Amino acid sequence: MSVKLFIELIKPRILSLSMMTMTLGYGLGRVGQSFDLSLYLFALLGISLCSGSAAALNHALEKDLDAKMDRTKERPLPSGKLSFNTVLLFSFILLVLGSVVLYFKVNMLTLLLCLWTVLLYDFVYTPLKRLSWVNTFVGAIPGAMPVLCGWAAAMNYIPETAWTFFIIIAVWQLPHFFSIAWMYKDAYKNAGFKMLTEYDQTGRITSLHILSYTVLLIAMSILPYLKGVMGPVYLVGVLLLGFVFLWYGIKFYKDPAFQKARYVLRASLIYPPFLILFVFIDLAL
Repeated sequence: MSVKLFIELIKPRILSLSMMTMTLGYGLGRVGQSFDLSLYLFALLGISLCSGSAAALNHALEKDLDAKMDRTKERPLPSGKLSFNTVLLFSFILLVLGSVVLYFKVNMLTLLLCLWTVLLYDFVYTPLKRLSWVNTFVGAIPGAMPVLCGWAAAMNYIPETAWTFFIIIAVWQLPHFFSIAWMYKDAYKNAGFKMLTEYDQTGRITSLHILSYTVLLIAMSILPYLKGVMGPVYLVGVLLLGFVFLWYGIKFYKDPAFQKARYVLRASLIYPPFLILFVFIDLAL
């Protein structure tokens, strides 16, 4: 068995985003204190292992649906490269290792948040994808949890500011995933995933959702500045990011074509890393 297959199970692209937002939470949580590199690395390891466990279990739970879509049929399980039991065992091992690291080297709050994320992602969001398009909103919650996990690792509690950034990351995911749903609307429908796009033949409803949540994202992103948590560098940065994001959303509204949805997706992908960059530049000045 190739190591690449197990790397694919942990969904490295999603994991990298989770680690970025975890770092954002940890960094903000250590403002006014020493960074504590050792604690950060243990938190990063533990949270990564738990996130990888959730991703691997998702592969197992959705193997039949993945087999019906061209973009996922070559994944380790539907392609037959790994067995169902092997993937379950791998997920369990990752979860145990992550839990041990977080319990002994970080704190109980971070561990509980990670376990809650796994439960919500695999046992609420994943089955809901077969039942209702509101799964997109539910999925945004575990997707935003790493920022809270980072804060919990740094402070062993979650302050009000952490929830603001949690909402920012959660709202960011909505236009991101609605654009993906439009790009692969037929594949999702044929596989049995319930998405908003199944009920939207013209793209008008999907585009309105993208525009609405992008506007909400811009509004939420301003809050840390208004509360005095962040400064003008952050404000200018997030407004620039938000309006670029909104510009592509407007273009998709005018012409809901596959390529326009791809532009929205690309704009969404640059948002988190640059948001984090502007936060840390602002804090450094």
